[in-house]
Order: sequence, then structure tokens, then C-alpha cells
Amino acid sequence: MRTYLEFVVSRLFGTGVDTFVLWICSHYLFEEYWGVYIVSPVISFEFAVMSNFICSYCWIWKNRISGRC
Repeated sequence: MRTYLEFVVSRLFGTGVDTFVLWICSHYLFEEYWGVYIVSPVISFEFAVMSNFICSYCWIWKNRISGRC
């Protein structure tokens, strides 16, 4: 049950990162259609994937990986 909750928290963190980066990109960095509706979601998705990986690597799988963080 503990590992399941760690995964849920990790994914919620990724969702928060995705939403925040999407908001920053679409409101402050890009103004045209392609930037707001194409580039911003791609950038925010990549940030969410990377944050989920880092969170899982350093927190959830810390006991199973040698030479971590």
C-alpha cells in the first residue's frame, strides 16, 4: 500500500508540474496559436515526464538502485 501511495503522490506532483509549466508557457512565453496550443503542451509534458522520473528514481526506487542521486 505504501508503494502505491508513493506512486500516486509522484504522479500528482507530475500533474502539478505539467499544469504549472503549461500555464507559464501559454501565458508568458507564447502568444500565437502554435505556441499556445502545440508547443506549450509539448514542453509541459516533457517537464512532467522528467519530474516523474526524477521523483520515482530518487524517492520510490531508492532502495533498489545502487549509486542513486
